[in-house]
Amino acid sequence: MTHDYTHKGGIVHTEIMLPAHAPPEFSDRSTLWNSVEQIEKSSDAQLAREIEVALPVELPRVEQLALVRAFVKALQAENENGGHGHEN
Repeated sequence: MTHDYTHKGGIVHTEIMLPAHAPPEFSDRSTLWNSVEQIEKSSDAQLAREIEVALPVELPRVEQLALVRAFVKALQAENENGGHGHEN
């Protein structure tokens, strides 16, 4: 099954944010998804997260992106720490 979201409306920014230990070649969307689909065979697996956020329009786009990046990094840290959100 192939999903093509290239024409989905309302998207103002897309970005792949890899954890520090991820191979750099996963920055390429096709390489990333091909690898994920090869490894994960479970039909009910969560292969990705989509984050949809509403940000203050008063903030410039660069500040909006910085807020979302900080949020995603916090989610990555929480996931790497077993869901605790802090260093053990």
